[in-house]
Amino acid sequence: MFTGIVERTVHVISLADGAGFRRLNLAIDWNDVEPGESVAVNGVCLSVAEITAGVLGFDVIPETLS
Repeated sequence: MFTGIVERTVHVISLADGAGFRRLNLAIDWNDVEPGESVAVNGVCLSVAEITAGVLGFDVIPETLS
């Protein structure tokens, strides 16, 4: 059970299928996060796969999706 503190709420801006994963892109301008760091998203710990201007991308594997 996730018992952390919610720091922010953001919008999902896109969801795309990749080779063996699904890319989840969230609209957020977060200046102290780096690729590879873990972020809890709705209680699920996801690793940051990509950072672009105002967007954090996460690659979600089938095990996590199930």
